[in-house]
Amino acid sequence: MINISPVALYSGPSSRQQQQQQHQQSRSDSQPGQRLNGATQQGTRLVNDHAETAVARLTDLLKTPDDLDKIDALIERFTRERAALDAQLNVAIQAQLDIIQSGLGAITTAQNDMVNIKQEMEKLDKTCTDTQSLVRDFATIDTISKCHINFANTLEMVEHLESMGETLENLRQQLDQDRESAEAQANSRNLLPMHFQLSKLLDFRDQALRQAVKARKDVQETLRRYFIPLDKFEREFEEHLFMLSSILLDILRTGDPSVVVRVCKIIYMEDQQDKRAQALEQASKTSARSTNQQRSTSSGNTGSWSASASSAADNSIIKRFGAFANTGRQSRDYKAKFLSAIERAVKADFQGCAESFNEPLEMLDNLEWIFQDLTLVQEELVKRTPPEWGMFDVFVGFYHSNLSDLLNKVVKLEPDGQTILKLLEWVKLYNSTMKAELGVDVKNLEPKLLDGRENELVEDYLKLIVRKLEEWMSSLEKTETKSFVERTESPEESPEGIYGMQGAVIMFQMVSQQIDVAADSGQGRVLASVVSECDRVMAKTREHWQQMLEHEVSLVKSSRERLAQSTNSNRSGGDQSGVDEPPPGLTDYIMALANDQIRAADYCEAISARLSPLVSAKYGKPIVDALSSSTDGFLDLAKSCLSQLVELISLDVRAAFDTLFTKAWYDDSHAGAMKLICNTYAEYLEDVQAHLTPDLRGVFVEALLESFIADYISAMASNKKATYKPPACFDLITEEISEAIRLFNAHMEMDLLQQQFDVLDLCIAILQVDSNTIDEDYAKLKQLCPDVPNWVVEGILSRRDDLGKKEVKSLMDQVRQTALALQSNPHALDPANSSTGSTTNNTVGASATATSGDSGIAGVQTVMSKVRKQS
Repeated sequence: MINISPVALYSGPSSRQQQQQQHQQSRSDSQPGQRLNGATQQGTRLVNDHAETAVARLTDLLKTPDDLDKIDALIERFTRERAALDAQLNVAIQAQLDIIQSGLGAITTAQNDMVNIKQEMEKLDKTCTDTQSLVRDFATIDTISKCHINFANTLEMVEHLESMGETLENLRQQLDQDRESAEAQANSRNLLPMHFQLSKLLDFRDQALRQAVKARKDVQETLRRYFIPLDKFEREFEEHLFMLSSILLDILRTGDPSVVVRVCKIIYMEDQQDKRAQALEQASKTSARSTNQQRSTSSGNTGSWSASASSAADNSIIKRFGAFANTGRQSRDYKAKFLSAIERAVKADFQGCAESFNEPLEMLDNLEWIFQDLTLVQEELVKRTPPEWGMFDVFVGFYHSNLSDLLNKVVKLEPDGQTILKLLEWVKLYNSTMKAELGVDVKNLEPKLLDGRENELVEDYLKLIVRKLEEWMSSLEKTETKSFVERTESPEESPEGIYGMQGAVIMFQMVSQQIDVAADSGQGRVLASVVSECDRVMAKTREHWQQMLEHEVSLVKSSRERLAQSTNSNRSGGDQSGVDEPPPGLTDYIMALANDQIRAADYCEAISARLSPLVSAKYGKPIVDALSSSTDGFLDLAKSCLSQLVELISLDVRAAFDTLFTKAWYDDSHAGAMKLICNTYAEYLEDVQAHLTPDLRGVFVEALLESFIADYISAMASNKKATYKPPACFDLITEEISEAIRLFNAHMEMDLLQQQFDVLDLCIAILQVDSNTIDEDYAKLKQLCPDVPNWVVEGILSRRDDLGKKEVKSLMDQVRQTALALQSNPHALDPANSSTGSTTNNTVGASATATSGDSGIAGVQTVMSKVRKQS
């Protein structure tokens, strides 16, 4: 008879362990002074650290003597803060104390339970041992019983060996039937019976091999050969079982869901048997180690009767426990193989998906099956598997890992911009769908999709977009620049006759394409970054056109200067040949360029209005700001185009302005100078009305008027050949100004025109000032044009033939004194109550006043900055 003592299930600490614990305790008790000294030193360091921190804090708070007045307030504040911290600490400490007290109570209860269990088990073992002495001839009976058991086991083994072949044949027929049904995704009804019979055979094999460990090697080899058919069938059965495991989801969709239950039942039973065998084996090893430690302790205390008795008792326990634990079962690892089959199937699904699509974009558009599979797992598979398996988490882990590998392969292919955006969009969709529909927070999963390189991919996408945009812009600029520089043909015209170039249209087609792709990604951060980069590229394009515009205008200026020098040289007998003029038509292309900038500004506003509702306020503001910046930049370039156009017109009429107020002007030999100027202006105005966009026409007319006034004042103040002979000069000036007003009045309102001519009116008034009126008239001019230079006034006074040098000097002294007075007190000589022409013949109109309001000042205050002083 085999007796198994319950005492073997519990093994307390050995005497050796107890001695070690007592030794450590006595050793720690012998060093209280060291622990006390260490604690004291640590406490001193903490106090010193806190003192240094407090001193540093006080240094920051009390930097000046005035800060000492704040001490009471600081004490009150720190007292409140300390009270709040003390309250928080008390709450936290009480919570920790409660937890510690509860834990100590649980430990005490557990220790008491263990002691009680040990005592009861010792009683059972003692009772079992004592009863053996009550049975007469117990040893003989025990020996006969063991012989009978061994004979029965031997007979059973022989029967199993004889019937194993027939059993395997029946199992193979059942397996063939299930294989056929599995191909049709039927029910595999023989699965559980097959496993039951096979499990018995495998247990028999393991036990037989275990018992044959001490047999001769030829006997062991013969026994292994006898079990070869069983090993083969075991592999076939496992292959079939794990094939079914790999298609669980397909079975749930179209087959018999009970097959899933049968598969999981087999896996569960085998897993439990493996755990049981491992637990028994581990317990046996633990008990053996404990016994060896007790023997070692007993050998050191040979005089101890209790140690020897304990060792003998433990030897008996180990023998009885070993008889129970050594079943010989080999671990079959069905659970690990089951999970491995699922993992391989998931990996095959992802590989098949990658191979089915040639383009990454097409593949990313067909990954919805991931969510469908996981939903099926959550709704159908989980309830057919043991809860402790956590099958949903298992599938999520497998799918997530393979998805990460799939996306990383796409990244390694160096995808284009659209694919990068699709990747980022899909990851965002994956995260939101997993959270909303499946309750999975992707942040807690490993590995991170795209290896957490979303920001790097965004940067790569932006670099790719910038590179493409710059390549396209460079190619476009070459074509457009060639047309702008060579000017072999006229600019393109719209049906309304408005000049233009294709550059703006093509540029915004490219920009809109990239912005639309970014907008389709659904990611505000990406869209904002793309818009920002487009703004930067467009700014670079505007800078190129600004430089090109200034360069072409400078070429025309240089050509005119060389032509003028050549003309003077020809008059002196020189050669006029060799002067190359730039191609004609620059003014037309400048108008076309200006029109393109207005068109580009309209595009920017339209894009801004379209994108704003698509993103949140966080990204909406940067997008609007970037497009607003581009809009302003295009408008500034358009104004620069008009300024350069006006400068070219000024070059055309400069020679005519140079003849004003000269001797020939009085002799009527150049009476047509102003008419030539006005006719030139009229031609340009006619072209502008026909070919410049309506949004810029008014701006151009104002710029041209400002240029006219500046050139006229320049002629009055800096023309060395000019002379003013009253009263004849007043009549001629009045006639010329009237002609100019008629010209400009045809293109702008009289009120605005009057405001612009006020400054010219005040300059003409200087022709009649004397020592009594110059202060008032200069104050009016200074009020209207604060930046008027003194040389303008001096230049006009010095060219009056009714004033000598001393008188001019005296008047300029008054002008300087008035300027100083106005600088210290702008209202020292307030001209608000006086009319502009109080001491002069008003050449523009009696209603004109120097202080015509803020709008008038705003319209003319930049004129003086354009007045030229001839060298």
